[in-house]
Amino acid sequence: MKSKTKHKSLIIIGGGSGGLALAGRMARLGLQVGIIDHYAQLGGDCLHLGCVPSKTLLAIAKQGIEGDWEQIKQHINQVRERIQPRYSQQYVEQLGCEVVIGSPKFIDPNQVAIFSRDNLSHVIWQAPKIVIATGTRPMILPVPGLDKTETYTNETIYNLESLPKSMVIIGAGVTGIEFAQAFQRLGVKVTVLVHSERILRTLDKQASELLSAVLKKEGIEIYTRAKIKQATKVNAHKINLVIEHQDTLMTLETEVVFLATGRLPNIENLDLDQAGVPYHAQGIIVDGYFRTKAKHIYAIGDVIAWPHRYAHMAEYSAKIVSRHLYLKNFAPKANLNWVPGVIFTQPEIGSLGLTEQEAQEKKIAYDILYWEFKALDRAIIDSRPQGFIKLLLVKQKVVGATVVCERAGEILAELGLLMQKNLPIQAILETIHAYPTWGESLQRAIQAYLDKQQDKQVMPYFIPWKIISWFCKR
Repeated sequence: MKSKTKHKSLIIIGGGSGGLALAGRMARLGLQVGIIDHYAQLGGDCLHLGCVPSKTLLAIAKQGIEGDWEQIKQHINQVRERIQPRYSQQYVEQLGCEVVIGSPKFIDPNQVAIFSRDNLSHVIWQAPKIVIATGTRPMILPVPGLDKTETYTNETIYNLESLPKSMVIIGAGVTGIEFAQAFQRLGVKVTVLVHSERILRTLDKQASELLSAVLKKEGIEIYTRAKIKQATKVNAHKINLVIEHQDTLMTLETEVVFLATGRLPNIENLDLDQAGVPYHAQGIIVDGYFRTKAKHIYAIGDVIAWPHRYAHMAEYSAKIVSRHLYLKNFAPKANLNWVPGVIFTQPEIGSLGLTEQEAQEKKIAYDILYWEFKALDRAIIDSRPQGFIKLLLVKQKVVGATVVCERAGEILAELGLLMQKNLPIQAILETIHAYPTWGESLQRAIQAYLDKQQDKQVMPYFIPWKIISWFCKR
C-alpha cells in the first residue's frame, strides 16, 4: 500500500540538543517543522546518556561519599526528570512542531520514509530543507573475548546492579578520565589503559600531566602505551585482560570493563547515498554553513566529521544553520577558532583555541602568559590552590587558552569573548571583577603578566604608551 506523503517546510532528523534548538528557532519563524527521532524520549545522548548523568555522577563523587549505587542512580534519574520538560515532545509540539518516533531513511534527496519501530508500517515526509542531527554512539573495540565479558560504555554503565570492586577503563579521553575519577571516589578500584604516551593527549601537555598526577594520588593506576590483546571471563566477578604495556605482556584482573575508546556517527541506517550526502567513518562532510554536498541538506552536532562533539557545539551549529536558512549566503559562516571544551574532573580543565603544539605546527610565533592559582585568594580560601592559567598570545591577543582549576569551565567564557571580539588581554582589566571569586583569576593573571612585561603602571589598553610617555615628560 502506497503511503501518503506529508509536506513540511523543514525536516529535522534527530531530537537531541542541536535538533531541538534548531526546531525551536525555525518554528518561531512560522515554518512547518517536522522532527524524527528514533528514541521514545527526546533530548538525545546529552540528556539521557551523556553530559547530564555523567556530570551528576561526578558531582556526587566530589562529595567524597561512597553511597548506595541504587540511591545514586535514583538521584541521576531525578536530575534527568527535572531537566526533561525543556526537551519534551509536548514542549516542542507547543511550539508548533510535529514529532514522529521511528526510524528514518532517505528515499531521495527531498523525501524521508519514517518506519515504525516494528518496521511494519511507514509514513513519508517531504521538504525543501532537511537537517541531519542523529548524533553518535560509543565505539566497541574488536578485542578477542571482550564481547563475552561484563563490558560497559557511558550508555550502559547505569545498568550496573551494584558498584563493582574493580574496573578497568579502556581509553583516556574526556569520557574515560571523568568516569575514572568518579568511580574511584565512589570506592571502586580503577585502572586506566591508554594507547598513547599520556592521558588527554589532545590537550595541553602540562594540564594533562597535572591531572594525571592528581588521579594517581587518588589511587587510580594508569598504564600508558598499553594495548589490550585478549579478554577472558573467569567467573561472574572476575575478568582477565591480557595487555601489552610498553612492549611487555601482562595480565590484569578486574570485575568490569568500561570502554571509552571513541564514538561513531549514527548514519549507517539513513541511506545517505539516496540523498547524495557524502560521509566517511568519522561522520558527514559539511561546509562552513553546515551544508552537505546536497546543498539543501545540512548536518549539525556530533554526526559531523569534526572533533567538536559537545552539546554546546550542537546548539552552535544549529544557530548557524538557522541563520543560513533565513538569510542565505548573507549569514555568517561558522568560526571554530574559539571552541570551548571542559573536562569536569577535580580540578577541571578548560581549553579554548590552540594548544602550544598546534601553534608550533602552524608556525605561529606566540608569547606565553602563565600564572598559578596558588596566588588567588579564592583558591586559598577553598583549599584548592592547584592549577594554572596558560594563554598563548599574539600581539597581546589570545589565540589559545588552557585553564586548570576548580571552576575552569566558567572562566573560559570571558576568554571566549576576548577572542570573538578580537580584543587584547588588557580589556579584561577594564572590567571590575568581584572579590574573592574564581573569575577574578584572569584579571590577576593578566595584571601580573603585564607588570612583568613592563616596569610601569598598566594604563587602559586603548591609550598608546608613546602618548603617556610624552605627557609625563612635559
